[in-house]
Amino acid sequence: MTAALRIVQASFPPADDTAGFGPLPFAMTPLIGRDTQVAEVALHLTSTEIRLLTLVGPGGIGKTRLALAAAHAIRHLPEDGVQLLRFASVTDPSLAAVTIARALDVRVSPDGHYAWASARDRRCLLVIDNFEQLMPAAPSLVEVLSLCPHVTMLVTSREQLNVSGEHQYVVPLLATPLVGAALDPTTLARVDSVHLFVKRAVAVNSGFRLTLENASAVAEIARQLDGLPLAIELAAAQCKQLTPQAIVDRLAATSDVLRGGPVDRPLHQQSIRDTIAWSYDLLDPAEQALFRKLSVFAGGFMPRAAAYVCAESELPPDIQLPEIASRVNHSVLDRCISLAGKSLIFKASDLRDEPRFAMLLTIRGFAQTELQRRGDVDAVASRHAVWCLEFARVAATEIRGPSQISWLDWMELEHPNLRIALGYFRQGAHVAEFATMTNALSTFWLVRGHLIEGLRWMRTAIAMDESDAVEPSLRADLRCAAGWLALRQGLPDESRAHAESSLSAARADGHSRQVAAALRLLGDVEDRLANYDRATELMNASLASYRDARDQIGVADTLTGLAGIAMDRGRYDEAERTFREAVAAATAAGDAIILARALDSLSLTLHLQGETAAAVGYAERALDLYRTHGNVRGIAISMDHVGKYSRSLGDPIRAWSCHRDSLDWRRKVGDPRGMAVWLEAIAGLLASCGSFDSAALVLGAVESIRERGGFPLHDGEKAQIQPIVRLARSRLSSATYADIRSRGAQMTLSEIVDVAYEAADRAIATMGDGEHAGRLDETAVRRSDRALTARERQVAQLLARDLSDRDIAERLSISPRTASTHVNTILGKLGVHSRR
Repeated sequence: MTAALRIVQASFPPADDTAGFGPLPFAMTPLIGRDTQVAEVALHLTSTEIRLLTLVGPGGIGKTRLALAAAHAIRHLPEDGVQLLRFASVTDPSLAAVTIARALDVRVSPDGHYAWASARDRRCLLVIDNFEQLMPAAPSLVEVLSLCPHVTMLVTSREQLNVSGEHQYVVPLLATPLVGAALDPTTLARVDSVHLFVKRAVAVNSGFRLTLENASAVAEIARQLDGLPLAIELAAAQCKQLTPQAIVDRLAATSDVLRGGPVDRPLHQQSIRDTIAWSYDLLDPAEQALFRKLSVFAGGFMPRAAAYVCAESELPPDIQLPEIASRVNHSVLDRCISLAGKSLIFKASDLRDEPRFAMLLTIRGFAQTELQRRGDVDAVASRHAVWCLEFARVAATEIRGPSQISWLDWMELEHPNLRIALGYFRQGAHVAEFATMTNALSTFWLVRGHLIEGLRWMRTAIAMDESDAVEPSLRADLRCAAGWLALRQGLPDESRAHAESSLSAARADGHSRQVAAALRLLGDVEDRLANYDRATELMNASLASYRDARDQIGVADTLTGLAGIAMDRGRYDEAERTFREAVAAATAAGDAIILARALDSLSLTLHLQGETAAAVGYAERALDLYRTHGNVRGIAISMDHVGKYSRSLGDPIRAWSCHRDSLDWRRKVGDPRGMAVWLEAIAGLLASCGSFDSAALVLGAVESIRERGGFPLHDGEKAQIQPIVRLARSRLSSATYADIRSRGAQMTLSEIVDVAYEAADRAIATMGDGEHAGRLDETAVRRSDRALTARERQVAQLLARDLSDRDIAERLSISPRTASTHVNTILGKLGVHSRR
């Protein structure tokens, strides 16, 4: 090893240090024989001359393990951390750019334009795994790097990318014993390939030892397998049943090519294939058939799915749909366990009291080739698509019931399979099936934040429906779902178009529930655009239709919409009353998602009325619900609310902690309006800490962002922002304030988010240093606004009658503590220091 490599290795943190950036997994087993390679790759990644490094080698050589180890070694160096992008289950090249954009927080416009310039200051390492099946997308990597000058990419692929700027690192085979070398077990065990074989053999057979008797056979296995890690691991797995000599005999009888050859010939791919073929030949015919058909699954499968998809019979004309929630098929389960024992599949996790299996990519490729050779691809793919379609249908119903959390988790695991099925239906022009499946997945996409991908599938489904192959009822649902996906991405015009199309189809078909859903969406669109009268009219019409249809979930959802409009208009008493009605309706209907939304919105209404202490409890309940069922957008919103309330109650440190964590969730959602709301919360925090210039900068930027995005402030939002604006203006000269706001208005969303984050972090960190003239909590901010809220006016009237805090609390059905808070706020606004 060179001196430079030793220096790089010595500077790396220990591999088991868990303080790294980014979602990099830690290996379950040690990486054997790769110390030099890890150091070399890490050294390349620290070079300013290398920004695209491709680890090239055959399947099974350990490219992913090496990439992760090298990334862990330098994970503290990139300022913005390390991101791992796995493409093993992605076959659509168009999804490569989408995935990279999400990792860099780059927004994708409706026409497919990527705002890469917004990430030009990001300094991070992207580890892109299994890129070989997305080779048509390779030029897009160069485009991203050309527009993001501080991003570096580490790519693993079975073949070179052949693009400009690429540096290739050929991953070498593990060292093997020299022919004629001494066979002393102690010396032999130091050879990397032998070391790996022994470790894996002991894992399946605790009694295995490297001895003088088996040393020769083990050395021969390592040599015949050319030091290819996966091949060695597969061979070692057979030590549960076979001796090393028996393994050598089997290799010699079935795979002459495994005896080695020049390393520059394409024998490595053949070696891994023949190694897998050798294990495949050991299976009985039933196991072989199951193994081949299991290759249709991506990302994993459960035995109940395998039982349907891998059945021998072909689908009848009147397709018999699978029972998604049926009991485990123990015959298939036993065969899966057998395949796992032979290292051809592995147990990935447990779900619903059933194991979930997966297949290594290289092994899956072998099985797919065998499936094609047998001519069974179309039949198996058809059954797989039908299973996924029925799964989506069942899940769409279940995620609206009491088991919605576990079903959402299951859908997330099946997402790679669902993508394959969608591709099958799209390619085969199965319009009705494609539309049905996209519609069934819409709520999952909304809840789990797959907004860009979901809307793309929806647009395709709508475009395929030109010949009216879709039933009017499904057409109405499909367009309504597309409208919600568009609205959540800040596209109100597209959302309105989908909603109006949905309403037309629903009315033509005479379905009151679908009419109600379309009206509900249109009401939300108008509310988003501050057209409150029209929004209220549409929401009331929706509520009436839902009640006619006896749809309790729809009733609860629309009540939250009506309450939200009242809150946006500043009608807090009406909003509170309606939100409480929505909470009761959602609880009765058993819908945790709507319940969480109602609780969170109720908390905001209480806060706006000055009942912040009570608001915290409701927001925390909502946050717990959102976290439980993985609602990314809900987590972000509730976390920001808890932060805002903490600031109001004089706890800026907790406030910043909440807002800081919320940003990660906001970025995952990719909603520009949500980012604007986050920025406004940060402006309030900055003002309360006395950072008035930074607050003014953020306010100027967010005003411009709202104007460009077409999502103006609601009246309720104005009530929260205006005191912050007035406070900042009062502490800065008119010219200074105008100049700072003007500079903020020129900044991009990405730029102002970074600036706001740094400013808030700095403000909180320095709060203990000296006096801060602006270290004010929310109450101090409100004191600059002499107008009383509706609730405060009620309290003031009772206060004028000389009632005590406890008497006021009883009259208004609030807690004494809340009453005291109101009284103190009112006295502060009026400039009075005492009740007397």
